[in-house]
Amino acid sequence: MGIRDRHTTVANHALLVDRGPARQLAEWAEQLASETVLLEQALLARPALAKRLGLPAPVLRALRQVQNYDPGHHVRLMRFDFHPTDAGWAVSEVNSDVPGGFADAGVLPKLAATYFTGYAPGEDMARHMLEASRPKAGGNTVAFVHATS
Repeated sequence: MGIRDRHTTVANHALLVDRGPARQLAEWAEQLASETVLLEQALLARPALAKRLGLPAPVLRALRQVQNYDPGHHVRLMRFDFHPTDAGWAVSEVNSDVPGGFADAGVLPKLAATYFTGYAPGEDMARHMLEASRPKAGGNTVAFVHATS
């Protein structure tokens, strides 16, 4: 049975990214994460502005819940989706509420690397999450649920 005979849920092709662009995408993701947190803090400091911007009621409620976020005690997850376009790389969304991209960012690159010589998977996202969570877990067990479907 060939790849065309199977039902794929991701794609029939792998996107291979050289180290330079991969580093650039990682840098942009870190910058976007920092800017997102700064924007949240600015909106928390000025709730009237958040309402004036026309943000939906569920977003306004979520912003009020963010007030207890402490980077020293919590681990924050944001995954940005970048796509190659004719005009260069574009970001389409940030996922900060679901772990669905871990397979895309961790398992699939390792699998693809077995088929493409000269390419290696990037950072291990699960390892980074474990390392970020461990000191905040206070010696407790940390478990990850991997949403694969």
